[in-house]
Amino acid sequence: MVMGRAYRTAQGSIPPGAAGPDISAVLDKLNEFETKLDTIRDLIRLIRWGVPREPVWVMGDILDEPGDGDGLVAYDIAAGKTVKVYGLLLTGSEASGVYLIDDDGTFIGRRYDLGGQGTLLIVLANPLVDGVPGGGDGNGLLVSKINAGGAGSRFQAGLLIDEV
Repeated sequence: MVMGRAYRTAQGSIPPGAAGPDISAVLDKLNEFETKLDTIRDLIRLIRWGVPREPVWVMGDILDEPGDGDGLVAYDIAAGKTVKVYGLLLTGSEASGVYLIDDDGTFIGRRYDLGGQGTLLIVLANPLVDGVPGGGDGNGLLVSKINAGGAGSRFQAGLLIDEV
């Protein structure tokens, strides 16, 4: 404490030379606040995504001149788990489209088209695809390119997922 200065607290001023508040009481209040803040964050996630967790982006590598059916991003789902897809990112140097399929090639979503050079970003509060099971056949997700990329083309894709 700097001598000769009074400090203000919620209870009033602390005169110079007087003892300040008990630090353990302040820490207890901070811990209570942090617990309440965590609860509020969980509620915000629950309102936004329908689950008290934040989905994560899974990004594929940038591919040069990908072929028809090439996977732009893949995600393996653990046995006993399910996945919800909340978003898709597709960026490319030319018009193209992608499908969302599982590991055995079953179509599980819809076609997403990129009309020209640029980026397509979809993020929704309701899943694009809900409840893709893990384990056994078809235990993963794949964003598959519809047509072959031209000379010098580059593509990348990502999925916003929540695994439960």
